[in-house]
Amino acid sequence: MKKICFVLVLFTMFLFIGCGSDEDKGDTATDTTDTAADTATDTADTGTDTDYPDTNYPDTCDCDTDDSEDPTDDTETTDEEEISDDTDSTEDNETSDEDEISDDADSTDDTESKDDADSSDDTETPDDADSSDDADSTDDADSSNDEDQTVADPCEGVSCGNNGVCSAENGSAVCNCPHGYYGNGTTCAPITSQQPGWIGVQWPFTISKMKNGDPEMVYGRIYVEGTTGCPFDAHPQQNSWIAQLGYKSGSGNAEYPIIAGTWTWINADFNQNYTCLDGEIWYDNHEYMASFPTNEAGNFIYIFRFSLDNGATWWYADKGIGPENSDLPRPDFITSGTNYPGKATIN
Repeated sequence: MKKICFVLVLFTMFLFIGCGSDEDKGDTATDTTDTAADTATDTADTGTDTDYPDTNYPDTCDCDTDDSEDPTDDTETTDEEEISDDTDSTEDNETSDEDEISDDADSTDDTESKDDADSSDDTETPDDADSSDDADSTDDADSSNDEDQTVADPCEGVSCGNNGVCSAENGSAVCNCPHGYYGNGTTCAPITSQQPGWIGVQWPFTISKMKNGDPEMVYGRIYVEGTTGCPFDAHPQQNSWIAQLGYKSGSGNAEYPIIAGTWTWINADFNQNYTCLDGEIWYDNHEYMASFPTNEAGNFIYIFRFSLDNGATWWYADKGIGPENSDLPRPDFITSGTNYPGKATIN
């Protein structure tokens, strides 16, 4: 009896469990179908969305059903990865294109920058030319100012009078006067101080020397009545007197009146050895001497001049053209344009 009851209980439980399993299987199939439909719908809506919907599987499931779902998921994942790869490839291509565009833009910018620089240089050229023109204009203005300063002549409006000639010396007007007159400012005034009775270049008449050779001594004499002569203790050297040898380039006559600023003047020394006796003739003179320089080659003329008042007034003399006691002109004052300076040739 107990065995029969046990069998009946087992059978009843078997039936109960079997019905419940079929029902669950049906529900499971329905849920699986709905889930697949929902998944497809979500996939269509989201495109490349890789999130999967949550699926609530029953506690008791058919393993074959789980296995059947996996290939579908793998296939979808593979397709999405391919799409992602294609997308990445497209983005890489776009990036490469953008890089090329950027390079082209940089190249264009460099070209434009170079062109702009060239254009800037070209634009500056006229300004540089204008600057050069301004410099030239400034130079012209300076040159004009120099010309104006050169044109300014201190002798303009100065007549000197008494046949004097004005010359510019150190920016000032100087009157060069004829025999018996001296420059007193801008006029030629008569000399009223002590005057010599005679002056002249005594010796030599001509000079011929090699350049840088021994200098030639040139002598000049002066006669003042009552003052010059021998012996010197009775007729001493005068402290206020000055004698000078003058020379300049040339081979003709000296200008008249003498333009002192165009000559080189050398102070002459008093000749202490002069005896006043020239052969058998006695001369009451004083004699001065100076060396003619040989440091410069050329043709020169030379004269003497004397001052009896420390250089305030001057008297000029030539050497004549012949020896004494001849019929030719002898040393004497320079009183006109017809005069006879000494001649020197330095080779």
